[in-house]
Amino acid sequence: MSVEAINRAEALVLMVGGKAWPIAKWLDSNGDECDEPMAIFAIVGPCHDETRTEFWVTLELSEFEPVNVH
Repeated sequence: MSVEAINRAEALVLMVGGKAWPIAKWLDSNGDECDEPMAIFAIVGPCHDETRTEFWVTLELSEFEPVNVH
Protein backbone atom coordinates (compact mmCIF):
# COMPACT_ATOMS: atom_id res chain seq x y z
CA MET A 1 0.00 0.00 0.00
CA SER A 2 1.58 3.26 -1.13
CA VAL A 3 0.26 6.79 -0.95
CA GLU A 4 0.54 8.82 -4.16
CA ALA A 5 -0.84 12.10 -2.77
CA ILE A 6 -2.89 13.66 0.00
CA ASN A 7 -5.50 16.26 -0.87
CA ARG A 8 -5.90 18.03 2.46
CA ALA A 9 -8.58 20.43 1.17
CA GLU A 10 -10.80 17.53 0.01
CA ALA A 11 -9.77 15.20 2.88
CA LEU A 12 -8.78 12.43 0.46
CA VAL A 13 -5.78 10.15 0.10
CA LEU A 14 -4.93 9.01 -3.42
CA MET A 15 -3.21 5.65 -3.48
CA VAL A 16 -0.79 4.30 -6.09
CA GLY A 17 -3.10 2.44 -8.45
CA GLY A 18 -5.79 5.11 -8.34
CA LYS A 19 -7.90 4.29 -5.28
CA ALA A 20 -9.07 7.28 -3.24
CA TRP A 21 -9.77 6.85 0.47
CA PRO A 22 -11.37 9.42 2.79
CA ILE A 23 -9.63 11.07 5.71
CA ALA A 24 -11.94 10.47 8.65
CA LYS A 25 -10.12 12.49 11.34
CA TRP A 26 -7.28 14.94 11.75
CA LEU A 27 -5.15 14.55 14.91
CA ASP A 28 -2.69 16.91 16.60
CA SER A 29 0.59 16.00 18.32
CA ASN A 30 -1.32 14.91 21.45
CA GLY A 31 -3.59 12.58 19.48
CA ASP A 32 -6.57 14.88 19.96
CA GLU A 33 -8.97 15.69 17.13
CA CYS A 34 -8.24 19.02 15.47
CA ASP A 35 -8.81 21.02 12.30
CA GLU A 36 -6.77 20.15 9.21
CA PRO A 37 -4.25 23.04 9.43
CA MET A 38 -3.13 21.89 12.92
CA ALA A 39 -2.98 18.18 12.04
CA ILE A 40 0.12 16.06 12.48
CA PHE A 41 -1.66 12.76 11.71
CA ALA A 42 -4.57 11.70 9.52
CA ILE A 43 -6.83 8.72 10.16
CA VAL A 44 -7.80 7.30 6.77
CA GLY A 45 -10.79 5.04 6.28
CA PRO A 46 -12.78 3.07 5.99
CA CYS A 47 -10.54 1.53 3.33
CA HIS A 48 -10.85 -1.74 1.43
CA ASP A 49 -8.72 -3.79 -0.94
CA GLU A 50 -8.60 -7.25 -2.50
CA THR A 51 -7.78 -8.99 0.78
CA ARG A 52 -9.60 -6.93 3.43
CA THR A 53 -13.14 -5.65 3.50
CA GLU A 54 -12.56 -2.74 5.89
CA PHE A 55 -9.54 -1.26 7.61
CA TRP A 56 -8.17 2.07 8.82
CA VAL A 57 -4.73 3.62 8.31
CA THR A 58 -2.84 6.28 10.29
CA LEU A 59 -0.59 8.59 8.25
CA GLU A 60 2.05 10.87 9.70
CA LEU A 61 1.62 13.98 7.58
CA SER A 62 5.23 15.17 7.99
CA GLU A 63 6.29 12.29 5.74
CA PHE A 64 4.70 14.07 2.75
CA GLU A 65 5.90 17.22 1.00
CA PRO A 66 3.40 19.96 0.18
CA VAL A 67 2.84 20.60 -3.52
CA ASN A 68 0.98 23.58 -4.93
CA VAL A 69 -0.91 23.13 -8.19
CA HIS A 70 -1.60 26.23 -10.22
